Amino acid sequence: GEPAIPTPAQHALAALIARGSIPVVVTTNFDQLLERALADVNVTPQVLSSPAHFAGRTPLAHADFTLVKLHGDYATGQLRNAPEELASYPRGWRQLLSQIFDEYGLLVVGWSAQYDVALVEPMRTTGGRRYACSSSPSPGTPPPVPPRPGAPRRATLLASPAPAQPH
Repeated sequence: GEPAIPTPAQHALAALIARGSIPVVVTTNFDQLLERALADVNVTPQVLSSPAHFAGRTPLAHADFTLVKLHGDYATGQLRNAPEELASYPRGWRQLLSQIFDEYGLLVVGWSAQYDVALVEPMRTTGGRRYACSSSPSPGTPPPVPPRPGAPRRATLLASPAPAQPH
C-alpha cells in the first residue's frame, strides 16, 4: 500500500511549531507522521521516545523543539500499548511530564484520557503555575481530568462543531 502521509492537522501543527509558537509536543502516537510534517517545514525535532534518550538531551528551555513520544516509536520496536504498560510510566517520564505541564502548559487534541492512566496522573498532580491543563472528549462535555484540589485553574472549554452527518 501507499505510505501514510501527514494529515492537514499535523501540517498545521508543524507550521505552528516552525514559527516558534509551540516548543514541546507530548504525543501518545508512535507513528512518524508529525516528524514528516516537521521535515516539510524544515524543523528537526529533538525526539524523546524512551527514558534512555534523556542522557545528553538538550534541556527543554534550550531546544528549538522537543517531541516527546510517550508510547515509543514504531521504528525502534519499543512500544507502550497494552493496559498494563499504560498503568504507570518510568520515573523519568513522570518527572518530564510534570516539568512540561508546569512550565509549558497543555493543549489536548484528540485524546480521550480513557486508557492512559499514567498520563492522567501528572495532569492531576502538577501545579501548573503558568497555564491551565484541561481536555474534553467531545463538545460540551466536562473535562475528564479535574484540576488538582486547591490549585487555581482558569480555563475555557472550546467546543468544536459537531461533525457533519451524512445525508
